[in-house]
Amino acid sequence: MMNSLILKTVGRILLIWMLLFSWWVLLRGQSAPGGGFIGGLIASCALALYLLSYGISRLQQLIVLSFKSWMCVGGLMLIVTGLLQFSPRVVLSLARNQHDVALSVIHLLFDAGIYIVVCFSVLSILVELERAKINS
Repeated sequence: MMNSLILKTVGRILLIWMLLFSWWVLLRGQSAPGGGFIGGLIASCALALYLLSYGISRLQQLIVLSFKSWMCVGGLMLIVTGLLQFSPRVVLSLARNQHDVALSVIHLLFDAGIYIVVCFSVLSILVELERAKINS
């Protein structure tokens, strides 16, 4: 943690803007380049800036669940949405070349799962590096 008023002020402001931008990249990934992976990296960068500004304890107060819990939620979303794509209704709608809104929602939830897993796996690595720096 760095004790700088400028870093703390900029960290708070950029956290909001970077998270909004990461969500925009996540949603844009349905029809253009971007998606869950890049959005998750941007979100982890925003939270890493907050980590540098305020430290581990304030970051854990900001994020309600543990990082492992968030990664499990994202992984579960990936598994469930991956299996939903093999349901007979989705396969039949693809066979008839119809645009299915349910399929778009499944793809968005899949990207959201990637977003969560990427964001919190990168963030957990950064927190462990910060703890190692504090302990040394």
